[in-house]
Amino acid sequence: MGTVLIHGTRTNRAKADRIAAAVASVAYLKFSRKVLVLPMSTQFDMISVLTGAKLKTNAIKSRKYSFDDSGIDALCRRAEQGALAPENFTDCCTSLARTVNSYDIAAISKRADFGPYVARNARLFERIVKDAERVYDLVILVGDSTEMEAIEKLQAIAQTEVTIITQGNKQDVFATPDTLYCINDYDGSSVFTYKKMKEIYGIQSDRKLYPVPYNIRFKDSCRTECSADFFSTNVKPDQSDDNSVFIECVARLTCAIVGMEEPIIQERKFVTKETNRKRGIRHVI
Repeated sequence: MGTVLIHGTRTNRAKADRIAAAVASVAYLKFSRKVLVLPMSTQFDMISVLTGAKLKTNAIKSRKYSFDDSGIDALCRRAEQGALAPENFTDCCTSLARTVNSYDIAAISKRADFGPYVARNARLFERIVKDAERVYDLVILVGDSTEMEAIEKLQAIAQTEVTIITQGNKQDVFATPDTLYCINDYDGSSVFTYKKMKEIYGIQSDRKLYPVPYNIRFKDSCRTECSADFFSTNVKPDQSDDNSVFIECVARLTCAIVGMEEPIIQERKFVTKETNRKRGIRHVI
C-alpha cells in the first residue's frame, strides 16, 4: 500500500490539502486503513483543515512555553538521531482516532525555507517515510507543486502519485506514466466532460482519471476547520443523500491509491433522471 504524494499542477496548488483530507478520512473511516498525513509544505495546515476548530476550542491558553516539540519538525529531529518507533509518531503527531497510530497528522513545519529544506534532505525524509510505512497502512505526503525541486525528490520516495487538476484547458503538470489524475470540483454539466479531459491529458485508462465533484458541505467544513466531522457523519451516506456521490468518487480515488478493487458503486447522476433528460446533464463518470 505504501506512500502517496498528492499535489497540484506547476502553477496551481489546486486544493491539495482538501483532497488529501478527503482521501485520508475515507481510507480510515470507510476502509479501516491506518493513515499518517505529512504536510510537505507550510502552505497546507492539514490539522486546521481536518479538526483545527475543535483543537482551538479545547486548547489550554498559556504563554509560558513557546517551544513546541511536535509536528514534522519534531519528526525530523528524531529521525536525525535514528530510526523512528511507533511512539515517536504518537508523540509528534495529532491523532484523530481513539486508538494509537490509526489516523495521525503532523503539524506543518515552522521553517521559512521548508521547501528547499525538503529538497536538500531527501534522504532524511525517505527514512521518515520508510519508518512510517512500518506503522501505517497509508502515508500521505501533501506537496506544494510550486516547489518543483521538492516535488521531484518526493516523487522518488512515493510509490503512488496523484496530480490534482481543474476542469478545463490543459495545465502544466508533473506527470509520469503511472500518475493518477484527480479532477477537483468536477461538474458533470461542463463542456469539459470526463471524456474530453482524458483526451486533453492523453489519458488512456479510466483507472488513471478520477473526478471529485464540487460539494458545498465539504467545502464549508474545510473553511470552518471541521472536515473530519463531515466525513465521520457522511462516510456511509444514504443513496438519496446529496453527499453520497461525493463520497463515492473519493472512495474510487482512495481505492486506486491503496490498490484495492473498487467497491460496487452505482453510477448515478447529480439530479433526477427527468431533470437530466431535460438539461442533457451527463453522468458523474
